[in-house]
Amino acid sequence: MRQYSFVEALKVLRMFQFDEFQLNAGARVLLRAGQALSLTPRVFDTLFYLVKHHGRVIAKDELMREIWRDAVVEENNLNQNISTLRRLLGETRGDNRFMVTVPGHGYRFAADVRVLSGGPVQPGSLPEKTIAVLPFANMSADPENDYFCEEGWPKMEAATIKALSLDVPRL
Repeated sequence: MRQYSFVEALKVLRMFQFDEFQLNAGARVLLRAGQALSLTPRVFDTLFYLVKHHGRVIAKDELMREIWRDAVVEENNLNQNISTLRRLLGETRGDNRFMVTVPGHGYRFAADVRVLSGGPVQPGSLPEKTIAVLPFANMSADPENDYFCEEGWPKMEAATIKALSLDVPRL
């Protein structure tokens, strides 16, 4: 798997548009007509994976493996995410504008997807994994928490970069 630098990762975390929705991958938010919709992290991940691979039938096993990498879950968890997404996107029974169930196989995101900064997104054109290591800010009034910002963050950043073998340019 190719390693992406922080700058490269930011370049691929774009905003996708489909119908009246905008999916901001970097901010991890779904907007409908400019208003943020509430999604749990796993529901967002499910939508992002489907949008990223739009037009392609994604097997249920693949979705479950990608969304719940660190947990063993049942297919019902995925079904609940799909149901939640259909409700949020305004689909009704038999309406397949966005989410198409392919019986015995999985799901396909059917809507046309555009990157707001350019042309259409090519299925599979985005990296599977990205990471951003950002500095901490002491948002409390307690000066003793400055340690985490001044000393703790650089140690965490260095450990993360080393563990993931990343080449991170200094900004």
